[in-house]
Amino acid sequence: MSHDRSLPYLVGGLLGATVGLIALVVLLVRAFSPVFSSPQEGRVEPAAHLIGVSASSGGAFPVAVEDSISAGRGNAIVQASRRASPAVVGITVIYDRFSRVPANPLQQFFSGRGFRQGGVIRQPYQKLGSGVIIDPRGYIVTNNHVLGDSKDARIFLTLGDGRQYRAEVVGRAPSFDLALLRFSEAVEDLPVAVLGDSDRLEPGQWAIAIGAPYRYLLDDPALTITVGVISALHRDLEPGQGSAVNYLDMIQTDAAITQGNSGGALVNSRGEVIGINTFIIRSRGGGNLGAGFAVPINRVRWVMDEILQYGELRPRFAGFHGAVLDRRLRYLLQLDDSMTGLFVGEVWAGSPAEKAGLEPGDVIRAIDGRPILRKIDFNRTILEARVGSRLHLSVQRGDEIFDTDLTLAERPRPKPSSQGP
Repeated sequence: MSHDRSLPYLVGGLLGATVGLIALVVLLVRAFSPVFSSPQEGRVEPAAHLIGVSASSGGAFPVAVEDSISAGRGNAIVQASRRASPAVVGITVIYDRFSRVPANPLQQFFSGRGFRQGGVIRQPYQKLGSGVIIDPRGYIVTNNHVLGDSKDARIFLTLGDGRQYRAEVVGRAPSFDLALLRFSEAVEDLPVAVLGDSDRLEPGQWAIAIGAPYRYLLDDPALTITVGVISALHRDLEPGQGSAVNYLDMIQTDAAITQGNSGGALVNSRGEVIGINTFIIRSRGGGNLGAGFAVPINRVRWVMDEILQYGELRPRFAGFHGAVLDRRLRYLLQLDDSMTGLFVGEVWAGSPAEKAGLEPGDVIRAIDGRPILRKIDFNRTILEARVGSRLHLSVQRGDEIFDTDLTLAERPRPKPSSQGP
C-alpha cells in the first residue's frame, strides 16, 4: 500500500524536473544562439537577415535582397503579360476532310469526336496555332503555316476569356510566313496589342512568349506565358530544300516556344509586341533546344500594311536574271578568283534593270553599300525591299566600276487569254 501511495509523488517529481530542464535549455539557447538574438541587443543576426532589410518595416521584418529583386522582375513580367495577353488569340483551322488516328480503349467505347472504324477514329483534320490582334477593326496577324491550305477550312478564334468567333483570311505573305485574318463579325471591347520597335532590340533583354500551345490536350482557353531573353538578333536560317520562305534576319529567343505557339506574340518587358513567334529548332528526339525564332514586328508592320492596301504582298520585279559568283561560276566565266558579286546574265527590255543601265555580263558588287559575297547576302540585302524601293548598286563592267540606282517595280501580271473555251 505504501508503494502505491508514493507512485504519484514520484511521477510528479519527474514531470517537474523535465519542465525545469526544458526551461533551462531554452534560456541557454536564447543566451548563446544568434538565431534568437534581437537586433536591438546588438547581437549577431542570422546570415539570411544580413542580406537586406525592408525599408517599410524599419528593420523589424528583414527581407532578403534576392527576394526583392525576384519580386521586381516578377512584377515587370506580370504587368507586361497582363498588358499583352488579352490581344493574343488561339486559332483553330478545321478542314472539310478527315484524318485517321489510332483509337485508345476509351475512344473505342465512346468514339470521341469522330466515329469508330476498324480500331481507328476518323476525325476532321485540324491545325492549331496562335494569333495577335493588331488593329481595332478586328485584324489578326499569324503565321501562314498555321493556316495551311485553308481554302476548304473554317477558322475559329478563341480569346483568353473564352469567347469564340469565326475568322476569314484577308491576305497572305508566304515568303515571310505571315498571314492576316479578320473577325467575321463585329466584336465589342476588342483588345488590341501595342506594337514595339524591333530595330531597337538588344541581346539580353527580357522576352515573353505568349500563345496557346497544346490546346488539343488542354481544355482551357487560358494562354501560356513563358519567359526568357533575346538570345540573338539578325539570325539567318535556311528554310530547307524547296521552300520559298525567307527565314532571314529573325529574332532568336530562349523563351519556350512549343507546338501551337506559332503566330503568337513575343513581348518585351513593357508589354509591347516585338515579334511573331514562328518556329523552333528541335533535337532529333523532338525536344526543345531552347532556340526559338520570331519574325521582327517592324517587318510584320509593312507586310500587313501591304496586304491591307493591296490584298497581298505585291511581288517585286527588278527585270534581270543573275547568279551569285561562286568558285564554279568564276571558273566557267574565266573570272579572277577574287571577283565577288551578283553576275547579271539577262536583262529584260523596259525593265527597272534596263532603266538603271545594267547589261548582261555586269557584276553587281554591292547593294546599298553591302558587298554581295554569298547568296544569303543578296537575299538579306533585298529582304525589306518592296515595290517602289530604290536600291543603290555598285556595278563592275570589265575594268570599270560605276554606281546606279534601280527602283523595284511590281512584277507584271500574266495577260488573260483572249481565246474562248
